[in-house]
Amino acid sequence: MERIDTATKQGAFLRFLAQCAVSNAQQLLPEHGYCLVDAVSGSVAVIESPDGALRVRQAGPVRMWDRIEEVIDAYDAAGKPDQTEFRMRISPQGQHIEHPDMPRIALA
Repeated sequence: MERIDTATKQGAFLRFLAQCAVSNAQQLLPEHGYCLVDAVSGSVAVIESPDGALRVRQAGPVRMWDRIEEVIDAYDAAGKPDQTEFRMRISPQGQHIEHPDMPRIALA
């Protein structure tokens, strides 16, 4: 969570990748954590750390936090490539963010 929250170029790019992974999600800032809401699917992810330990609760058909973690893990496994190495592809099959060493990220 700290990596996404940091006010750095990499933190901003990780937030971008996270938003791409759950493109229908909107972020709310409750008092003790984050709440992601997908108004299209009705899914919710609540991320809290009231005592310093990260806790995630998810509900609905889309496991949003799982998707975010999958994208960040793939980014790490690809060697944390610079944002200039990513491409957006728009085709009849949909819109995707692509990197040669990562799975495609489908945009809604």
